[in-house]
Amino acid sequence: SNRSETSTSDNTETYQESASSGHPTFKCPLCQESNFTRQRLLDHCNSNHLFQIVPVTCPICVSLPWGDPSQITRNFVSHLNQRHQFDYGEFVNLQLDEETQYQTAVEESFQVNI
Repeated sequence: SNRSETSTSDNTETYQESASSGHPTFKCPLCQESNFTRQRLLDHCNSNHLFQIVPVTCPICVSLPWGDPSQITRNFVSHLNQRHQFDYGEFVNLQLDEETQYQTAVEESFQVNI
């Protein structure tokens, strides 16, 4: 099984809990250094772990309401560069589940005047 042994609380604050205090912080799953914002984690990993390919759980993904702590990312730095170039909290309502947000986006797309 590819289940992670690390709990969500060990890896990160959730976006929901830290929204009032600014940006959430994360622990690097490759070296355990902590207190990174999303952007600082991205920069840290690109500078220090670019060629380190180790299966880990993404602390940013786990922090999201729909995050799955058992989901393993095989190439963490590549995953960061592909999936975490922006803060989700600025673009989605983190109080809603992923399916509800998808449905809302589809409904809103029908109301756009072209």
